[in-house]
Amino acid sequence: MDEQIRAYLAGDRTAGEQLLRQRLPRIRSIVRGLVRRQQDVDDVSQQVLVEVIRSLSTYRAEAPFTAWVDKITVRVTLHWLRRSRVRSKQEQPSETLGDQGWPEPRPDGSAERRVDIQRALSLLDQLPDEQRAAVFLHHVLGLSVAEVAGQEATGAETIRSRLRIGMGKLRTWTSEQWTLAPPGEVS
Repeated sequence: MDEQIRAYLAGDRTAGEQLLRQRLPRIRSIVRGLVRRQQDVDDVSQQVLVEVIRSLSTYRAEAPFTAWVDKITVRVTLHWLRRSRVRSKQEQPSETLGDQGWPEPRPDGSAERRVDIQRALSLLDQLPDEQRAAVFLHHVLGLSVAEVAGQEATGAETIRSRLRIGMGKLRTWTSEQWTLAPPGEVS
């Protein structure tokens, strides 16, 4: 088990803060892949951090800590999405992030990659929530169809259908609007 985890479980709050601070960018990236509005990304990320700290004593180091945190992130985010879908059935569709709230380019010169990510996320924002989640979980996080079905509490055939329809829409949109450049290239 990681030294920081042991230290936190032994009562070192600083170790816990460091542990969370190190994982926060990845948590926010996963949440942003599943959630549309920046305000919601912040709220859900905070819920994930609370759940990670609350569940830390159950971590058994059978899998890498990052994978364990990823599972919690996906579970909390999908739970939040299900609750928000129920609440928003009578409301207007949520606004998309658009050009607001994007992080500044990193000093390592990854501005081109940032443009590609923005394009990909703007396309994902156009998909219905169920298709968006299936595409993100399967193609970005690399979960199997069975794992996505388990996370979404639905059947594998439903997930395959969402993937087929969602990816079909993305292919159509990318051929009509723009082509995504490979990382490092700007179109």
